This record gives sequence, structure tokens and C-alpha cells, in this order.
Amino acid sequence: MQYAAPAHPGEWDRELSGGKDRPGHLVEPERQLAELRGLASRQGAGDIGPVALDGSRTMLVHDGVWTIAESVFLANAQSAGEVPPLPRVSAQWSRLECAHRVAGTSRWICLTNAGHPYDKPVAVVELDPRTRRLAFVGLG
Repeated sequence: MQYAAPAHPGEWDRELSGGKDRPGHLVEPERQLAELRGLASRQGAGDIGPVALDGSRTMLVHDGVWTIAESVFLANAQSAGEVPPLPRVSAQWSRLECAHRVAGTSRWICLTNAGHPYDKPVAVVELDPRTRRLAFVGLG
């Protein structure tokens, strides 16, 4: 069975397999994924148990928290030393593009004025009934 998933760590193996001239829109998210893999491997024996990245949930939670952290950082730049109020944080979402894009594990995150992501490819994955694992097929 094949279906669209928000992300899959296997896309980096295929997308970055060729050549030395790798574009930033692929390299930056690859670095984030490498950091997340490192954190997950250290936490695997902890209270939460093993962390699987192939289902994309962990990647998306990471990217969501990272996006919020970037918004807080931008909001706090207006008045350092204070905890920014929620309206000021959410007002930063429209700035999360171009120079302030978020390098998430699922590629760059750019938001509309309403806070919705745009230009996000989806991973096509295939569930193998024998192994019960998701395999990356391609980008949609």
C-alpha cells in the first residue's frame, strides 16, 4: 500500500546521493535530521523507549517545536529579557519565510500570513506488509 506522508527520513538518502553540489534547501534539513537522529539514539533507552523516524511523527513534532521556538526568538528580539505574549509570537509566523525560514527535518518551513505552510512536498511511502515498515518511494 502506498500513501502520502508529510515526511520520511529516507528521502534524504535518495535526494542527496549524487554529487558534491548539493543545494541548501536539501542540506540544511539533512543537518537537522542528523541532529534529531543523534538525539533519538541517546534517548532510545530512556523513559520514552525507542524513537522511530520513518512514520514522520517524530520529525513533524520536532519541526513544529522548532518553528515555535523560532517565532519566540523573533518575538523576543523586539523586547529582550521579557517573555513575549502569545499574540506577539503568532504575529511572527508571517515572517517565517526567506531569511527567517525554518530548517526543519521535513525541509524548509515557510508560512503564510495565516500561519499555514506552503510549497511543502510530501513523501510517498509504501507499507510493506511482510516487514510492517515504511519505505520511501518518492516525492509528490
